[in-house]
Amino acid sequence: LGSAGMMYVAQLADGKYVVVDGGNSGSITTDEYDKERLYQFMVQHKPSSMAKPVIACWIFTHPDADHIKLANSFVYFYGYKQKDVEVESVAYNFAEEFLCDEDGNATQDKATDKSNKDSIALMKQRFTDYYPTAPHYNFHSGQSLSFKGMTIEILQTEEDYSRAASES
Repeated sequence: LGSAGMMYVAQLADGKYVVVDGGNSGSITTDEYDKERLYQFMVQHKPSSMAKPVIACWIFTHPDADHIKLANSFVYFYGYKQKDVEVESVAYNFAEEFLCDEDGNATQDKATDKSNKDSIALMKQRFTDYYPTAPHYNFHSGQSLSFKGMTIEILQTEEDYSRAASES
C-alpha cells in the first residue's frame, strides 16, 4: 500500500482472503487511499461467484499503529457503513497487560500505552459490533490456524516478548 504500514493479503483456495495486520503511518489522506486500494484489490481478485469479498480471518501480529490503524478504518467503512465486506474471524494476541517498545523493553510512556490500548479496544469493539458472529481467537506460540489450502503456524507472539522482558 502507499503508506508505511504493514499488511499482507493472501487468497485462499476458496477465494476468501486472509489479511495479516493492516496499518499505516497515521495520515488521514493515506488511510483513505489505502483503505480504498485494499477494497479494490479484494473486489478485483474475488471469484465472480462471491457477491462481495470475504475475509476468512484478519490476523494481527501486534497493535502498533502501522499494523492496526488501517484495519480500524476499513472495518468501520466497509463493514458498518457500506456492508461491502464480510469478515468470518479475527485472530490476535496483544498481551495488553504489558506493552513493550521496539527493543522489547517495558514502555514508560503512559501516553503511548494508553494510545495502543485505546486502538486495541476500538479494533475489538468494531469487529464485535460489525461482525457479531465472527469469533475472536487469541492465539499463542506453537498454535496453527488452518484455512482452505493454507496453514499458518504461530512462531512467536507479543506475550513471548513480555515474558522474556519480565524475566530479565
